[in-house]
Amino acid sequence: MKNRILLFSAFGAVLLALASCTTESISNDYQNGGARRYNQPVVAQPSWTGGELSEADLIGISGEGEITQEKIATAVRDRSFLLHPGSRVMLLQSGAPVPDQEMMDAFARNYTVIPMDGQRPADAPKRMDLSLRLRAAGGGVDTIVVVWGVLESTEKNNAGSAVSWVPIVGMFVPDTTKMMRIRLRALVLDVKTGSWDVVIPEIFTSDVTSSGLRSDYNFTRQKLELKKKAYNDLAAKLADKFR
Repeated sequence: MKNRILLFSAFGAVLLALASCTTESISNDYQNGGARRYNQPVVAQPSWTGGELSEADLIGISGEGEITQEKIATAVRDRSFLLHPGSRVMLLQSGAPVPDQEMMDAFARNYTVIPMDGQRPADAPKRMDLSLRLRAAGGGVDTIVVVWGVLESTEKNNAGSAVSWVPIVGMFVPDTTKMMRIRLRALVLDVKTGSWDVVIPEIFTSDVTSSGLRSDYNFTRQKLELKKKAYNDLAAKLADKFR
């Protein structure tokens, strides 16, 4: 009976370790808040904090004037985009003073990239789209692209964790496996008309097993590789959708 209780206790501890996860913005390195932990399965849509932009900043209802059926019909009729290969694109990564280099490299394959600050100022107006569109128009930019993203991860300790410091033929016993995935979404905003669209790339996942002494390096490289894959896929989907 005692052994059975111990077995169930150990099993519960493993489930608890697997259930907890970390969710952080792709711009987490620029923010003071750091990663947020949830003792529950991965949260698909966490709240944006720490200077992140929101869709309401760019496409929310301004409250200026009455909304009528005619205005809606006009918005539908005038919906258009000038985005095409070679276009000048103002690129913002929500929450970051400058987009990741890997993101800029991915977009640069099809567009002329104009990187801009994606942090929301504390004194920013409720709607930022008009000021962004005016700034973009002054630089000859046709399209604004704002990218949001979260990295979700969970990790488990392996059997070797207690002896990961013991050298074995120049290596260390693997002690931790981290499973990570990345979710992105991009808002495409036409400078001239204010028309907008959303592009969501594939969700990429990976898992890395690492010893204690190299875990930080391996997990940082894991995060970077996931970002590269997701950014390249996003840029490719954007180019395919707007030709």
